[in-house]
Amino acid sequence: MTSIFLSYARNDDEAFVHRLYADLTNAGFDVWFDRVSMPSRQLTFHQEIRDAIAVRERLLLVVGPGVLISDYVAQEWRFAYFEAGKCVNPIVRLNGRGAGGAVIDGYELIPEDLKLLHAEDFRDAAYYAEHLANLIRQLFEPPAPLGKLVAVPELPAHFIAHPARIKALRDLLLVDLQRPVVVSGAAARVGLQGMGGIGKSVLASALAHRPEVRRAFPDGIYWITLGQKPQLAEQQRWLARQLGDEALFPDERSGKECLRTLLAGRKALLVLDDVWQREDAEAFNVIGAMGRILLTTRDAGLVTALASKETHYRVELPTEAEAEGIFAAAAQPKPGEPPIAITADEVWEIVAQCGRLPLALALCGGMVQKKVPPQTVLEALRRHALKSISDRWAAEEQHRNIWVAMAASLEVLSPEEQKRFVELAVFPLDRGAPQAAVITLWQHTGGLEPFESQILLAEFAERSLVQLAQLSPVVEAGGQPGARMTLHDLLHNFATGMAEKLFGSRAALHQTLLDAYRKKCPNGWPSGPDDGYFLQNLCQHLVAAGRLGDAEELLTGLAWIEAKCKVKLVFSLQEDYRNTIAAMPEAQEGLRQVRVRKARLARWTKEITEYSRKWSERRDRLARGEGVTEPEPRLPEPPPTCRMWTEEEIETACQRIIETPARLDRMQAFASFVEQECYPLEELGALPGFVVQHAFNNAPRGPVHGAALVRHGRIQPEAGVAKNARGAYKLRL
Repeated sequence: MTSIFLSYARNDDEAFVHRLYADLTNAGFDVWFDRVSMPSRQLTFHQEIRDAIAVRERLLLVVGPGVLISDYVAQEWRFAYFEAGKCVNPIVRLNGRGAGGAVIDGYELIPEDLKLLHAEDFRDAAYYAEHLANLIRQLFEPPAPLGKLVAVPELPAHFIAHPARIKALRDLLLVDLQRPVVVSGAAARVGLQGMGGIGKSVLASALAHRPEVRRAFPDGIYWITLGQKPQLAEQQRWLARQLGDEALFPDERSGKECLRTLLAGRKALLVLDDVWQREDAEAFNVIGAMGRILLTTRDAGLVTALASKETHYRVELPTEAEAEGIFAAAAQPKPGEPPIAITADEVWEIVAQCGRLPLALALCGGMVQKKVPPQTVLEALRRHALKSISDRWAAEEQHRNIWVAMAASLEVLSPEEQKRFVELAVFPLDRGAPQAAVITLWQHTGGLEPFESQILLAEFAERSLVQLAQLSPVVEAGGQPGARMTLHDLLHNFATGMAEKLFGSRAALHQTLLDAYRKKCPNGWPSGPDDGYFLQNLCQHLVAAGRLGDAEELLTGLAWIEAKCKVKLVFSLQEDYRNTIAAMPEAQEGLRQVRVRKARLARWTKEITEYSRKWSERRDRLARGEGVTEPEPRLPEPPPTCRMWTEEEIETACQRIIETPARLDRMQAFASFVEQECYPLEELGALPGFVVQHAFNNAPRGPVHGAALVRHGRIQPEAGVAKNARGAYKLRL
């Protein structure tokens, strides 16, 4: 039996509501009607009402002019729609009256948040039976499920929704739900564009939380932050795992095809946050015919290239009134605390100093919320505004106000708190770090206990200096549960500049994190913790600290491979080799040649496309009988092919690698082993002894074979090695 909560304003034709209640009950519905279910009800919204809504499947809202002025009706449908996740069915009963007695159409009285929903028209009593039959049929239909939110950030505690902006963006995303149009190609991708710090990500998150959006995408809403240096293949694997796949693909190209297959028949929304390069977004351009992509970016041209002008939404600065609301919400005292004494002139000047940018307003509001007097905030803003003219961090004019607000926000922290914040710049931009990694760092640099680090992170979050989320766009295999800390890219850049002053260089900052983790590695780096960060990022920090030799030593031994295989990080291991080789001086010429070949191939592809276009135009003109005097298009010259090595060159290179391998030779040998054997290592690498055995059988001689012998205690082949029935060597483990 379908259960319904009947919500209405008592001065909107209560006799009609009594009749509707009787007819719905006779039709077999379980209807909660306050005149019957709660006769002594007062005009308040308390726990009994919340409980009644929470246990029912639907809320039926009778719309009339009273709905606009009834606080308790608003609380009922808002709780049902936004908090309880219930299906809300509005019906229109009465028109309204405006100034001078002008009639307001009843459909205009429907709350803005519900206007996308179908509403049956009960205004004409002569058609009551017809509309009742339609309504009963709709109520018997099972409610559309809410799509799950996967890694979608929670909205800030001080978030204020701007209905007009959310509606405009929602209408672009759900255009086919409002009018009969075919959505395909570029129209299935919506671009949200605006300057850094203007609130693009928050607006996208607010849209994703909307119930009508979640019902439009019952197969889920997936959030992926790309940023300036994305880990595309790893992020593709994360998404594939969320979609139920094992994600056993080695690179971005195969990952894209896997995702395309997984999403082909799903009504899903992909949110690509903070897109900087078209190529990065193309790695996730895999949505099926029933899905959508929403991307946020600073680049208007990128939106046009990926989406279309029709689905381009530009986020503008808030109005002065909206900006004051953003600041006031961020400065709101906690429950039970006294109100903050601040004048309208002080609010106006803070808003002016922040240039109405939401990130700057949130930072300043966070200071006031933490009991920093408004005058102190203003003095700090004025002081740093004067300094910022020569401040190299304020290179972009539009961000000058944010730099000022960030400097002022740090100034009100204690010296030790400032150091702790600046140290967060060691973690990767866009990806941040799990709470466990921050605890490890701060235990070393500040002597903080874990609970003290958690409290300080929460303080930073309340000040809008960091964001904390329980789910991350990059959840690596083996990662432990817990909050993940990220910084807005502008705050990360600011902290990086401060860190260079504090530590003398970025390398010294990375060495500090390595020193912190060294304490947790009793038997060398491979014995480090599986905390969701260390195993995934150690090599990156070794290279950034200038310890290339240590990274090479780590990657040319089997202990590190065993450690990562144990927690299913084989594909992350491939990234270790690629990133470390890319930093080696002796590898630069080979990498340069690869880049040149790729660039030439890209140019040739464009030339072939243009050649085909010219031929097509030429044929069309000839078919129309037009005279063609231009010479025939010439086929572009293909790029030179790679030269085949001679047998002698191959033999010489193999002998060198076996007998006197250079550092690059060793690294490339291990990288090839991990890449070629990725599937058995992923599937069986956690078994004791498997990595050593597999490395030994990988080749009869060479760096990987030798490392297997070393890992096994330098056993001589005749003493510790035997051939099995198939002729393969097997270590006697």
